Amino acid sequence: MFTVNGLVSQNSVIVAENTGAGQLTLVGAKLAGGATTAVAMRNTTNGGALLLRDIAVTGYRGVLEQNGTLVPGPKVTAWSSAAPMGGSIEDSAKAWLPIEHATAFKAPPLAQWAILPKPSGADDSEVIQKALNSGKPVVALGAGRWFVNKPLTIPATVRLITGLGAEIDTAKGTWSATAAFLTFIGGKASDQTIVERFCFGGSCPLMIDHLDARTMVIRDMLFFDGLPYRNLSGVKKVFIEDVCGSGYTFGPGTKVWAEQFDTEGHRLNTLDQAQLIAFGFKHEGGETLWSGTNATLQMFGGLVYSFGGISPETSVFTLKDSTGLFSMVNATYLGNGAFPVPLRSNAAGTGSEVRGDQLPRRGGGYVMPLVQVK
Repeated sequence: MFTVNGLVSQNSVIVAENTGAGQLTLVGAKLAGGATTAVAMRNTTNGGALLLRDIAVTGYRGVLEQNGTLVPGPKVTAWSSAAPMGGSIEDSAKAWLPIEHATAFKAPPLAQWAILPKPSGADDSEVIQKALNSGKPVVALGAGRWFVNKPLTIPATVRLITGLGAEIDTAKGTWSATAAFLTFIGGKASDQTIVERFCFGGSCPLMIDHLDARTMVIRDMLFFDGLPYRNLSGVKKVFIEDVCGSGYTFGPGTKVWAEQFDTEGHRLNTLDQAQLIAFGFKHEGGETLWSGTNATLQMFGGLVYSFGGISPETSVFTLKDSTGLFSMVNATYLGNGAFPVPLRSNAAGTGSEVRGDQLPRRGGGYVMPLVQVK
């Protein structure tokens, strides 16, 4: 499994070769400098898949050679090594959501940082909240295990909260059953806050409650317990980068872009009148991974590792009155360990139900090269 978004190559040799049972997803690539006798990529996969979107090539004689057939350049909007289920590659290209990135944040001088070097070992709720309320754009918690016994509110003045490898846990026996670790209030759509480099544990049921309109960036995070994120209403943007945890709730108006997105943890992730596009997702388990209602869900280059005992009624993706695009591998070491029906939708057409026995085999599982639900 290999998923790359934004690759830039200045080279004289072939950039990528997909062989065997590999699944390669390449998005927004600029491949330059190749010899006029060479191609930028070669695909000879047997039981794998290659998916391309927005590829620009200069110098090479073509974008791709697949089993002796040339795909010419200089640009390819969309290409799949296998014919998409539920629509043509042209249909899929038109449906693909635009890609956005979070606004880059230039860290200010250290004088504008609220720095807490190390935890006390006792309840640090007040000292952390004081740093958040300081008006400084950066709040940094040093490495170690921090304990809090009440929710922390994040004002719009905070641009970056970094854990520098810190863990935050609830103080045992003191946490409300309805309160979130971090509550974001008071921000406007023009504001952006980054939360990064934390591990969240403890007995808190919800880690991030996104109540305002600011843009949220969640990156380099591990959510051990509880639901990582909730937004029940309001138009807002969320960027997720290199995060492990499950149980997201994206409500009406939410737009989500995710990369290297690990949702193991046995909790359902839901979209309600929201949209999400993800590259390089991963999951372990045999439960439904995503549920969408009146939503748009697009997930590319995913690995779903399952262990068997999966009910035929359980799908990786379940859609109601929703649209979607999906490519993934279901890997398992058991003969009957794969999802029997990875995708279900109430939409009409070929993509409304995808069965595992319809897909190319890959070991004990299968490859889903590209499926569209309209």
